[in-house]
Amino acid sequence: KIGYFGILKPNYDIENLISGFINAQKKIQHIKLDIYGNGPLVNKVRRISSMNNNISYMNSLDFDDVPEKMIEYQLLCGTSSETNIFQSPVKLYEYMASGVPILYADNPQVIEILDGNQKGTLFSIGSPSDIERKIIDIYNNYNIYVKKASIAREYVIDNHTWLSRVNFILKDHL
Repeated sequence: KIGYFGILKPNYDIENLISGFINAQKKIQHIKLDIYGNGPLVNKVRRISSMNNNISYMNSLDFDDVPEKMIEYQLLCGTSSETNIFQSPVKLYEYMASGVPILYADNPQVIEILDGNQKGTLFSIGSPSDIERKIIDIYNNYNIYVKKASIAREYVIDNHTWLSRVNFILKDHL
């Protein structure tokens, strides 16, 4: 199962994620995509999901319920576009903390945070064919991507929790 958690509005490239998924599904028929979120494209996502039994629009979740839901997935996807290239990395850090393999749009900030492809997998913004290829590769080589997810989770725990930040700030004062 593949999960997307985020805003559903134009210029966030959700359409290309869906397109890439549909193409990957032609080769791996049983994969599923669940989409969580809200925004102006909800009706479009609902229409698409009504035409494909392997795509589900799941509504939005309370913020506190998101981490528990994320760990139910085998892959988490994040999108971006050329017009929204510098969005907040909070969702990416949430994905990394989950310990689930990540497929994310390759904007400069994400490339830096994921250390290239060391902590997740990047796809070219605006490229459904690249999304398709990456989904298939992750499916076929899942253990490699689980290791990347473990590295990502460890990185977040070591560097981006409240405790790790306090320890960093106080390290010279204790």
